[in-house]
Amino acid sequence: QYAIRPATVDGLWQSFYNGGLQDFEQILRQSVGKPDQAGPALVMKAWNYQNATDLWGDIPFTEANKGDVGNITPKFDTQQLIYDSILVELKTAATTMGATNPYGNADLIYEGSNTQWKKFANSLRARSALHLSKVNPTKAASEIAAAVAAGGFASNADDAVLRWPGD
Repeated sequence: QYAIRPATVDGLWQSFYNGGLQDFEQILRQSVGKPDQAGPALVMKAWNYQNATDLWGDIPFTEANKGDVGNITPKFDTQQLIYDSILVELKTAATTMGATNPYGNADLIYEGSNTQWKKFANSLRARSALHLSKVNPTKAASEIAAAVAAGGFASNADDAVLRWPGD
């Protein structure tokens, strides 16, 4: 009936922070100094936060997913700060990863190809910068140009697609 119920929105919010983001935070904590391992997690984290801030605006970001260290009431950050951070994380991921990641076939999206993860990072970087074009057109233009120059998606073969292996 196209009725958005409070439980639907609450479920989106709760699953956003309790789901993949918590896993990405754990990967990042355990892969300090291992850019080939951290890169894909940084890309996925940035993509998730980009979708969330597009949906809700200001959200917890800098203090989010730190309940295991005692912070269960994180502050809300501005969408501008979130986008600035996402751009930095995507650039870091794209420039620090080598050609292959240690996940190999456990990487269900790119099967261990950090070359593809770099393209994904650069494409998300261009997309994020495009979202800034109305509030900071100069920064948006320079970020888009840098992301395109670094190399993003060139065809549908580069798409980030989860190929589910079965039951």
